[in-house]
Amino acid sequence: IDNFTGDLLCFYQLHYESAEEMLQPYSSAVYTWDEPYTTHSMVIKLPGYGNLGHFPMDNVGETRVLTIPKTTQVRKSKGIVDGLSSVARKLGSASMTSDGSERDDNCRDIQVVVKADGPTRVLAISDLSIHVPRTVSNFDL
Repeated sequence: IDNFTGDLLCFYQLHYESAEEMLQPYSSAVYTWDEPYTTHSMVIKLPGYGNLGHFPMDNVGETRVLTIPKTTQVRKSKGIVDGLSSVARKLGSASMTSDGSERDDNCRDIQVVVKADGPTRVLAISDLSIHVPRTVSNFDL
């Protein structure tokens, strides 16, 4: 699991919340299934916001973009990367959505992508207000 955000994330295998782990901002975690014979789906939570969703790890290439509040409880208390968000806003990357409509300045987009690195599945979570979105090609899968 790769966390390319300034947020602390929580994650666990679907239906096994008691095994929840935390992932620091801009860090990665190697994860093995708590129950390998059940659903291969990860739940990602953002403290101060809630559940971002569950992501089936067998759906390589699946990409979701989620809109969340710009400042979450954890982000606000630690002041992480807020300066980078303001730079992105000045450059104009945070003022329009992908469909050309105007963005709410109190929101930001998080991209979640399931990709493969050899036999390993990688769940990459990126803050699009800081990182340029990258499309997943067949070569990346």
